[in-house]
Amino acid sequence: MLYVALFIAAVLVLAAFAVNEKNAGMLLSGYRELDAAAQANFPLKAYLRFLRRWVVVLAVLFVAVSAYTEYYLPPSWQTAPVGLLLAGLSIFIWQSARFSPTSKTLNKLGAFVLLLMGAGITFMGFYEEKESRMVIGPHEIHIEGSFGITIAHADLAAWNLTDSLPKTRFKTYGYAVKGLYKGVFKTRDERSVRLYVRQEAGPYLYLRTRSGEEIWYGMQPEETRQMAQIIEGLQLPMQP
Repeated sequence: MLYVALFIAAVLVLAAFAVNEKNAGMLLSGYRELDAAAQANFPLKAYLRFLRRWVVVLAVLFVAVSAYTEYYLPPSWQTAPVGLLLAGLSIFIWQSARFSPTSKTLNKLGAFVLLLMGAGITFMGFYEEKESRMVIGPHEIHIEGSFGITIAHADLAAWNLTDSLPKTRFKTYGYAVKGLYKGVFKTRDERSVRLYVRQEAGPYLYLRTRSGEEIWYGMQPEETRQMAQIIEGLQLPMQP
């Protein structure tokens, strides 16, 4: 995450300083749409100073908060830097409305939307950090939580208790932050699998459906062993 933050911050700073009085007519959105008279009356020098100052401060804060969350805060805080970045951009747009020769209402509306997005992304980090939970009913197995799944007992083809996880290449659909994996992932041998696991929390419960879908579950070792005992009582085939 820190490397991504450094890259984003560098792009923002470079973009801000790439715009100058000579090329603003081509690169500066909003300004280039103005006619010649409006451009002549626009306080371009003051706006560029304002833009660069804001971007530098925001970039430094973004990297600093990213580093702090990476090394000192729990995984649930990992989306906080993105929320901060969007909140900072929201304040920038709101403050820059005073330079706008057109509708200031649109500027402030855009700022409000960005602020809501930042709050939503930050909240999502806390919500998604919740561990999945397996519930075995009389007819179905439920993996509750975001990106969960329901499997009918009749659809289970095999199961096993294992200490290993498949080697994944990337996330197709789900959540993967600091060892917590929930959702659908593509493996190195091009299989599509479902993971609901916390790394280094083995053993893991392996389930395979009659359609060939593979699921690994394991959040807490003791809970996983208890789920395995319940499934064993269902007298389903055990994967060798």
